[in-house]
Amino acid sequence: IAKIAGGVLIVEEAGDLDDAIVDQLTTAMEFRTDGLIMILEDEQRYIHDLLMRHPRFTMKFTAQIYIPEYTGEQLVDFGQIYANSKDYVFSEKAVEACLARVESAKKSGEAVSVTNVIELVDRAIKNANTFFRRLGSAKKRYDSEDRIILREKDFR
Repeated sequence: IAKIAGGVLIVEEAGDLDDAIVDQLTTAMEFRTDGLIMILEDEQRYIHDLLMRHPRFTMKFTAQIYIPEYTGEQLVDFGQIYANSKDYVFSEKAVEACLARVESAKKSGEAVSVTNVIELVDRAIKNANTFFRRLGSAKKRYDSEDRIILREKDFR
């Protein structure tokens, strides 16, 4: 602890810590740590089990942050909100195409985040605008609120 006092200690897969190690950390953290930041990373259930087994250790922490894993539908909902903020709207088929892309990425083992969805929507917007420029038409596809409609093909 003296070597990392005032620094940051990140413990990945913290739920796998041996009880003896947790006891040593607890004792060490009772001495001068100079604002040590310790981050325990693992699935929520494993962190919960660890903290329940070691109440003295638990008392050393001042905050818990849970980062949820979003469903495909929740990520697409966020994508729609993001598109709306840029004056675009998804067609029904675009919702399905976006969801298919998100689910496909998840099935291949990729972690899909809000940032990934923003990038996906940005590419769809770029594709929609490229289509209109190529067409040379002033007739863009608008909804009743004057937002450009993103279609299925924009997500390819």
